[in-house]
Amino acid sequence: MVEYTLKIQGIPLKYERIKAERKEYNYCDAEGKELDKKKTEEYAEVDERYKYVYKDSGERYEGKTYKKIDGEPRKSFSKTKEISKEEYEIESETEARDLASEKFYKVRVPEAFEDIVEEGEAIKFPFAHSGYKQYIAYIHRYGSGWIMRLGRVYLSDSIEQDEAEVEPEAEITEEPESVKEPEKMVEV
Repeated sequence: MVEYTLKIQGIPLKYERIKAERKEYNYCDAEGKELDKKKTEEYAEVDERYKYVYKDSGERYEGKTYKKIDGEPRKSFSKTKEISKEEYEIESETEARDLASEKFYKVRVPEAFEDIVEEGEAIKFPFAHSGYKQYIAYIHRYGSGWIMRLGRVYLSDSIEQDEAEVEPEAEITEEPESVKEPEKMVEV
């Protein structure tokens, strides 16, 4: 991880970006034999930027490709269009705000939905666009409207994990070079 330094009133703080773990899956054919995706110029006349070849033999593969997930060939996820009662949970809005959100959407909800999710609560469910990325989704009130937030990692999990890995640093014993009293806020 890249670590940056930020000084506030001369006191150095260290910070780093919180990233969702990105899972990489190997390409395979319908039978699960692994493929390599190769960039190519030799097939430019047929408008192909990539070709797939078997990892073991190097022979070109021209069929439909899949991703190998848990040892099985899988098609990409379909876009989530409907969530049944069995697929969602009602959680605290605090849990929803703990999600390291990667995407936000404004949501228009009918009155019937407002009866399902009470004030201070959020509805939680799995969500996918197309492809191989699956998100945790929450829909909750935000001001006078509703939002849906998508993410793959919780901030609290990331911070707790980092705290367990960090070695204690030496205390800062010297006075910062320029410690000023904060300026008073003036109303305009």
